[in-house]
Amino acid sequence: MYARRYGLLSMGTSAFATILQGLTLAITYWLLKRQWGAEHLGAWSIIVSILMFGRIAEFGMGQSLIGLLPKALASGDRDAARNTYVTVMAVTLAIFAALALPAYIAGTAVLAANVPKLLLPEVRRAFAVALAGFVFANI
Repeated sequence: MYARRYGLLSMGTSAFATILQGLTLAITYWLLKRQWGAEHLGAWSIIVSILMFGRIAEFGMGQSLIGLLPKALASGDRDAARNTYVTVMAVTLAIFAALALPAYIAGTAVLAANVPKLLLPEVRRAFAVALAGFVFANI
C-alpha cells in the first residue's frame, strides 16, 4: 500500500512539475517576444533547445545520487556516502567537460546558420555563458 501511494505521489509531483514548466516556458516566450522581438527570441530559443540536450547527457547520475546517498547515510556508513557522492560528481563533471566543447562547436554552427549576422557576436557570447552555467548547474 505504501509503495503504491509513494508511486502515485511521485507521478503526480512529476506531472505537476512538467505542467508548471510548460506554463512557465509559454509565458516566458510570450513576454520575450513582446520585449525582444522575433529575432532575439529565435536566438534565445536556439540556445535553450541546444542546452536542453545536455540534460540527456547526464545519464541519470543525479537521480542515482538521490537514491544511493540516503541509503548509505541511513545505514551509518559515512565513507560509502562520501565515496558515492565524490564518484557521481567526478563522473558527471567528466561527462559534461567532454561534451562542452563539441556542444559549443555544434551550437555555434547552428547559431551561425539561423541567427541574423547583426546578432551573431552577442548570441555567441550568450551561448558560451549559458553553456558554462548549464555545466556548473548540473554538477
